[in-house]
Amino acid sequence: MAIDKNGQTLDVAQLSQGEKSLMTLVGDIARRLAMMNPGLENPLLGDGIVLIDEVDMHLHPTWQRTLIKQLTTTFPKCQFVLTTYSPLVISDSKDVLTYIIDEDGLSILPSQYGQDANTVLLNAMDTAIRNEQVQNQLDDLFDSIQDGKLDEAEATITALSQELSLNHIELTKARFLLKRMELKRAKNR
Repeated sequence: MAIDKNGQTLDVAQLSQGEKSLMTLVGDIARRLAMMNPGLENPLLGDGIVLIDEVDMHLHPTWQRTLIKQLTTTFPKCQFVLTTYSPLVISDSKDVLTYIIDEDGLSILPSQYGQDANTVLLNAMDTAIRNEQVQNQLDDLFDSIQDGKLDEAEATITALSQELSLNHIELTKARFLLKRMELKRAKNR
């Protein structure tokens, strides 16, 4: 089986795992709809309830963001019941019912549409947005700036700059706040 991708013909084995998974998923749904609706001119318009566990498995984040829309557009008369651990799947889907299943049972989750992934991780999935050790260091850094311990803050920024990327958003904020505090302190002298 060959696929045309970006003007190049590829063997299916050359595709990424995500591409193969998505192709298999869509193909399987289409095949089942065709078998269940032999009289329909377009079997993709058949009715059905589709259950998919861990729908985000092996998919690039860009694909996770559009997955529900793509499935519901391709199979407009199907109802999808999906499970996911991806904040991108549930935050980029409008007009869907979202439930949390945990040790307390089943509960409805308010719409997460339009939320950023970090907010969904924190509020809906009860998961930290970054490594706990790094978060603690960042918290200490901002506390040092807030408390006016500018030398301590500078040392922490230097240490974190060796571990984190140069354009790390929290380090950029800390550098800005530190510079602002230094200017304010210099002005008051």
